[in-house]
Amino acid sequence: MKSTIAFLTFMPFWASLFAQNGLRTKSISVFKDGTSFVIKEGTVKTTNGTLRISEENFPQAKFGSFWIASPDLRNVISFTDTLRGDKTLNSTTVQEMIKPNKGKKVQLKYIGDPSLLEGTIEDVFSQTAENLSVGEALLFQTKDSKWLTIPFNQVERVIFNERPAVMYKIPYKNPIQVLEIAFNNPKPEQNLDMMYLQHGISWSPFYLLELQNDNDAKLTLRAEVVNNTESIDNTDLNFVVGVPNFKFANSLSKLFDFVRATPRYNENSMSNRFSQNVSNVYISNEYVRDLEASPTENFDNQLEGKSVEDLYFYPLKNFSLPKNGRGHYQLFSHDIKYEDVYECNLESTNDATHYNNGSDYNFSAKNQNSVFHSLKIKNTTPNPFTAGAVMIVSNKQLRNQPLGQDQMNFTSKNATTYVKITQSADIRAKQSEKIIERDNKDEVLFGRNYYKIKIENKVTINNFKSKKVKFELHRMIAGVLRDSEIKWQLGEQNGTDYSPNINNQVCWEFEVSAGQEKTFTYRYDVYVKR
Repeated sequence: MKSTIAFLTFMPFWASLFAQNGLRTKSISVFKDGTSFVIKEGTVKTTNGTLRISEENFPQAKFGSFWIASPDLRNVISFTDTLRGDKTLNSTTVQEMIKPNKGKKVQLKYIGDPSLLEGTIEDVFSQTAENLSVGEALLFQTKDSKWLTIPFNQVERVIFNERPAVMYKIPYKNPIQVLEIAFNNPKPEQNLDMMYLQHGISWSPFYLLELQNDNDAKLTLRAEVVNNTESIDNTDLNFVVGVPNFKFANSLSKLFDFVRATPRYNENSMSNRFSQNVSNVYISNEYVRDLEASPTENFDNQLEGKSVEDLYFYPLKNFSLPKNGRGHYQLFSHDIKYEDVYECNLESTNDATHYNNGSDYNFSAKNQNSVFHSLKIKNTTPNPFTAGAVMIVSNKQLRNQPLGQDQMNFTSKNATTYVKITQSADIRAKQSEKIIERDNKDEVLFGRNYYKIKIENKVTINNFKSKKVKFELHRMIAGVLRDSEIKWQLGEQNGTDYSPNINNQVCWEFEVSAGQEKTFTYRYDVYVKR
């Protein structure tokens, strides 16, 4: 389908359409990965039962997400139309001054004739916006009624007998993409609902964790919103926590994906690196302030989250933010309990099945085991903790003394998480392994020959602090667990491809007194490839 739209009738139609089309944004659900789900509704003005939307107003809807509903909807199509008009320019040369002054009497000098010709500018033959290669020429009638055609580039001088016009026009014809929504009834107003998934609005969670004393803290979550898509005015906004499955979120709807269509969002930009750690897209842009925009004041908000299937929604009423705006908005603030712990992840064991014999399985004292001072937090709040940056400050002696910054991991209600404050130099952990038994009897596993060795590991913890500390030790062990002098907790087990050794995530919890050196041993078996 293709038609031609005259410029003079086309432009007012589009201007009025988008100034008063009646559609308003009812709600926006914003996800941390930079996608947002928009719902719009209202009464739109139509011409003969048809609503047209030009490409500059196309929603950047993702494939399979764009839905339009109306009681009297007939069809929805998009196509390339033609826009004709005149482009107005300022005259900056002698030749350009001729164009808007047809019919005026002048004196003219051109190359090859030293005299001034008196006469009238009868017509101008100009190139068009579509074909600038066409030459331009002047049709000139002299005072003695002779007719001359003079190439523009030959004209050297023009003397006007009266004030000349200085603006001229050149015609143009441009293609334009159009979305057309047709209704069965030619009523001038129609009810319309629209919803779609898009990129360009995102939110990043960030926390403030304030330690009040040795057990009590306050945790506050705020959202940093980036809006690069459209102005939002007095809209219901939902901050969504969870991992949505938007299969086609990186593909524009074919309804809007013409040859010239380009995505407004760069999935692979370097600025996304940090945000991927919190499953969120961080879109960098210059701050733009709209002095007429009404900010959403909500720093005392205590939003009541709502669980919908596996996602969690924090609704915020009356949200406003101009296009290219940024803002901070509070979601909740809760009093919580915490516990000081020191934790260490011992270097994991290698899977010995990759070695040719047991002597290649290297055992030596390992002293490069970092010990961190962490806060152990059980989520007793009514909300899950979404992944995000967390700043830790202390109010125990002076207010807002900075302690550190870490990443809060996603933590379901009633689950436990850890937030690291700093690496400790006063508590050290080392381990030393050795083979204590070797069974040279071959076993055929996965079509290969293996033999079994028993390993003993001695762990030493030194507490150089002046107080007793609670210690949590973690290690991934590839093998078959046997026994430990300190009871271990088995957190996770999983096998590896074509290996008889299972990966075991184990944890020990114990206390170490001030100035104490604590040691213990544990044992496990490993299958080694012959």
